[in-house]
Amino acid sequence: MKEQPLSPAGQSALNSRSNMEPSAFWATCKAVAWAGFGAVASFLAPHWMFILTMLCCLLLDMYTGIQAAKAREERIRGDKKLRTFHKGFTYICWCLLLQLVEQVFQVPDAVDLSSYMFLILTLKELKSISRNAKQYTGIDVYAKIEKLLPDLEKVLSVFKKKSD
Repeated sequence: MKEQPLSPAGQSALNSRSNMEPSAFWATCKAVAWAGFGAVASFLAPHWMFILTMLCCLLLDMYTGIQAAKAREERIRGDKKLRTFHKGFTYICWCLLLQLVEQVFQVPDAVDLSSYMFLILTLKELKSISRNAKQYTGIDVYAKIEKLLPDLEKVLSVFKKKSD
């Protein structure tokens, strides 16, 4: 079977693609990646303080988890450390999703869904930090926080698994 010749437009596209220098190709890829990063950063920029707080809570949770495991004389496993980064990525995805919901459904400025979500997630992480710290220090910080906010368990029950 004989090949059909390319149209002038197809030949032009093929020539321009094959003649593209590798450095120009990678420069284009880099520009697209930076544009994507900029779009995500612009969504997250209003919540940079919450993100910083959440990052600190995640790292503190990982540290206290390691200390609690040492107190229980357990082996420190890498998959638990990886879980910390997975949780952080999940929290960022939640923030992006709620930002999109706010934009699409034009939620009033008085209702900031992603800020509420970050507050709830931060409280959830503080509970985990307190649970871990109690295992190696014996001090239950979360019980003291719970006395200040009596309805805290009701708010956090949204994130409980069915098996809990």
